[in-house]
Amino acid sequence: MTDTMNTNSMGKNDFCLWEIEDFEFRIGLLGTGAGFTTILDLIASKEYQDFLPPLRLVAITLASQDNAPSKRSYVQSLNVPLYTSWETMLDKHPDINLLVDVSGFKFKSSQIRKALPDSVSFLDHDTSIFFCGLHNMFQTASHCKVDLNRHQTLLDAIIGNIREDILLLDKDYRIVDLNDNVAHRIRKSKEDIVGKHCWDAQSLPGGSPFCSRRDPQCPVATTLFTKQKAESLITRVSEDGHLLYYRVYSYPMFNAQGELAQVLVMRRDITSRTHKEKQAQEKEKLSIMASMSMYLAHEIRNPLCVIGGFTKSLLKSPHLSEKERSKIRIIDEETGKLDAVLQNILNFTRRDAKEFGEVDMNEVVKETLELIDIGYNLRGHTFHVELKDDIPMLKGKMDILKQCILNIVKNAMEATPDGARIDITTGFDQDKVFVVIADKGVGMSEDEIEMAFSPFHTTKSKGYGLGLPMIRKAVEEFGGTIDLQSQKGVGTTVTLAFSPILELDESPSILSV
Repeated sequence: MTDTMNTNSMGKNDFCLWEIEDFEFRIGLLGTGAGFTTILDLIASKEYQDFLPPLRLVAITLASQDNAPSKRSYVQSLNVPLYTSWETMLDKHPDINLLVDVSGFKFKSSQIRKALPDSVSFLDHDTSIFFCGLHNMFQTASHCKVDLNRHQTLLDAIIGNIREDILLLDKDYRIVDLNDNVAHRIRKSKEDIVGKHCWDAQSLPGGSPFCSRRDPQCPVATTLFTKQKAESLITRVSEDGHLLYYRVYSYPMFNAQGELAQVLVMRRDITSRTHKEKQAQEKEKLSIMASMSMYLAHEIRNPLCVIGGFTKSLLKSPHLSEKERSKIRIIDEETGKLDAVLQNILNFTRRDAKEFGEVDMNEVVKETLELIDIGYNLRGHTFHVELKDDIPMLKGKMDILKQCILNIVKNAMEATPDGARIDITTGFDQDKVFVVIADKGVGMSEDEIEMAFSPFHTTKSKGYGLGLPMIRKAVEEFGGTIDLQSQKGVGTTVTLAFSPILELDESPSILSV
């Protein structure tokens, strides 16, 4: 019998390979003391067959203390020959090639070795106890492996059902491990991803990179520096111009020496939740503004009317000098501006009952373009209009929808240079009547997109920041939705979508909004 070492993977997993072909250990046991049942387990159990050469129990030599009735009965149940001396056992079974002492007391080992032929190996009592220890270690390892496999299965099931990206990184931002969600999303195998930098596996919908370098504001950088948990809210703009929100968490992973070895990163897409939260916040602001409007109407507008009346009366006086008359005109103009501001606020927050009727979106667009051609098309803009035939009617109010589209087109004209093209398209898709206004103007930054529907926020030198919020309010009153897509330097697209009037719909009615 010889053994060889597998040197193909030195330093990884080195195993002793037995060249056993037709060889087996034919065992004779000396005694039934400590370690007896362990040796029997090693011989009979199939779980050890992958690690040991074939083992077969041939015979047993019983010592004087082995004659207890219960022990003798157990040994006889093994159906192997029993002897009172090892010499007799070897004479009767010359095929035995391994003698094992498990008597519980020491035979005269040196005498046995001298008497044994070269073809028979001998494990004395101390060596047998050592094998018993190895057996116990194997049993413990087997139980640990079962527990580990069970916990691994549970962990894989939990992580596999988590829809967030989970990455395990080393201190150089390279991927050590990842969950299936990352691999499925970027359509690569784990083997292709492991070892690459994290920015090679983190991507936006559509496949564009989530980031392209080490960012000092990234939670991973913070964790590597502080060795503590970190998190951050990160915004990105998708390829189609939608604003996306992500919450990124990083957790330090320490080795047995207490040193930071790896960083666990989890990226969660919270876009849908954040949009809902922002809409709820905007509605709450509008509710507060509606309550304030009553106060403004009573406490501010009435004094303004008084001031306006007195200024107009003074302007009619023949006793004023031209200098005094000029100052009173300024007061009158500024009073008018204040009244206009107040009127915008009241129009925005007032919740009057509106009579909804059947509206043809194509007609809304046509009449809006006529208004633009008469009063606003002063910079040579061109309009590319595609109106789909036979689209369903929607429930709304013609004048309000014209004002919404007019405001969006005005924004597009202001965002584009003279002579630029603006696209207006209507259609019906997925049970929605829609109109799309698109330009290739300056576009909007992430911060501008985020604040676009916030009341009183504006990037213009003139205006009160009520354009898009007012449009959203009107559209939602008609049961519609507004979608904004924009990219800096690329352009902006605004889509209004409404449910169509079905044949079974009741006739238009007065709705409270």
